[in-house]
Amino acid sequence: MNFLSFIRKILILGLIGALPTSSFAIEVADLNRTWVSSGGAIDQQAADQIIRIFEDDAETNELIRDVAGKLGASNPAQIMQIVGLCDEEDESEGQFVRRIQTNWRALPTDDTEGEWDKETQEQLARAIETVYSRDESAEYALSLQSVSICVQPNRPLLDTFLTFVHELAHFRGFDLLSDKVDVLDFPDEQSFVEYELYRPGGEYDAHVAEMKAHKRLKKRSKVTKRYQLERYFDAEGHVINRTGLANYILDGRDYRTSFRNRFAKTVVSQYNNAANLHNWYVNHAQRLKFDKIRITRTLAEFGGDVNDPNFEKTKMVLERIEKRLVVLERQKLAQKLRMSAIDEKFGQYFAK
Repeated sequence: MNFLSFIRKILILGLIGALPTSSFAIEVADLNRTWVSSGGAIDQQAADQIIRIFEDDAETNELIRDVAGKLGASNPAQIMQIVGLCDEEDESEGQFVRRIQTNWRALPTDDTEGEWDKETQEQLARAIETVYSRDESAEYALSLQSVSICVQPNRPLLDTFLTFVHELAHFRGFDLLSDKVDVLDFPDEQSFVEYELYRPGGEYDAHVAEMKAHKRLKKRSKVTKRYQLERYFDAEGHVINRTGLANYILDGRDYRTSFRNRFAKTVVSQYNNAANLHNWYVNHAQRLKFDKIRITRTLAEFGGDVNDPNFEKTKMVLERIEKRLVVLERQKLAQKLRMSAIDEKFGQYFAK
């Protein structure tokens, strides 16, 4: 090595030694302290602690900003407005809860009908997210009315942070339409269990996000605490045993039972929804039949005067009603067949 190469090496090593280390400001002792005690409240200081840890890491910072965007929040700190403490009787470490509202509206038969009623309009205006869809005779609005996250008190800041990551990963993956499943799409209960486990924002995603955050935090803060979940990940937070992780979630944390119970409830709920829709179509058809009688009488009063400007308009309304009645008959039959298919395939889930 010549003299210039030697000097160059010394300079490079000196520059590397002078590079700033992590700016992470929370000490291990802080991470091990209780975040919020029983009977306490999530004050500004407690909220700031959590937000600081999220913002210090690129991936969790992206996570919290994605969630803030879904909530329509102007900054990530506002997420804390949907966070509370779980009931101490609740055995979970935390929960993500959402309330979804479905509203139905008959499509108009003329130009003067068809507005959502005032109460529904107010509901939709308050919603975090709303998706509209329609079939041949009705429109429905599926709206996310509220979301909330609770975390258990009396737990260390580290555990609470990881719970936040877990629950926010659920919310980021949540989608109003993809969350609505059709039980007839599943051949059996086990296929539903696998869907719930691996779907976007499901338990697999949430557990992976949680442990990846922990692995990165260990590097930045020298945390030494270990979790059972770590055995399925390498030092960088990559899954090294997918099957083992899945079984740990399903059986070690008892999500298999939870998913099975959810499937049973979904079967019954979707059967009841089909029955309600069938009845809705029946009642809507009945109202249209009364309208048809009324409009037919109105047409008769014109005495065949096709030159009357209202004659053609009234005739068009009658034609639309007649077409709608045909559609409603078809939809009533579809819901009846759906009820039969659910009963035939999953009848064991109905109380006898």
